[in-house]
Amino acid sequence: RDVCVCVRVGGLRPTSRHKINHMVEHDRAPLSRNDAPIVQYIATHVPDAFARLDADMICSFVRSYRSYKKPLETTVKYIQETLSWRNSIAYDCSDSLRDPPKGRDEFERMYQAGPIGRDKCGRVVVLERIGQIPAKELCARFSAADVVQHSVYNRESAMTLNRKLSHENGRLIQRITPLVDLKGFGWDHLSRDFLHRTRVLINTLTTPYPDSTSGFYI
Repeated sequence: RDVCVCVRVGGLRPTSRHKINHMVEHDRAPLSRNDAPIVQYIATHVPDAFARLDADMICSFVRSYRSYKKPLETTVKYIQETLSWRNSIAYDCSDSLRDPPKGRDEFERMYQAGPIGRDKCGRVVVLERIGQIPAKELCARFSAADVVQHSVYNRESAMTLNRKLSHENGRLIQRITPLVDLKGFGWDHLSRDFLHRTRVLINTLTTPYPDSTSGFYI
């Protein structure tokens, strides 16, 4: 189905909009009967995964790696890495949204990101104003680890909203649709410190949040 996202276009009046049409598939069914051996393998080798990860996250891992040559071993490998990572940052999905990371207000001022609507498949559209980030100020205030903590908070917030929408609509809505605004992007965003934080963020969140986006719009 077409996904139509309305965004502001530079040079036009503030009330003007530009429509983007793009073919996007629906989020797939949670699991199939063929996935049962993978789920059983997870239960046998990582029994605490079901207590520490939400059910939709387990589904994401199974769906992401079931086509690999060794789906059972690969799925368990990345789930174990995710749980180890969460241990390393003292992360618990049960209370991650109860206590925002320190400096949350200041981080939100510098890094403006959040849900702005829904696409035609019902997914949450998340706007990230990358170009408006004061890169030098952010790097001076927040370490790479800090940026990861706040970004995890953002991701978990979006996923929590998707779960709510899934229950309201009676069907799975798991992925988010990121809309990246690069207006204002400059040399400061290409500095060594800022790129370091960006690389750490991407490398860190790729494993624990598989199959979580429907594609990016810039």
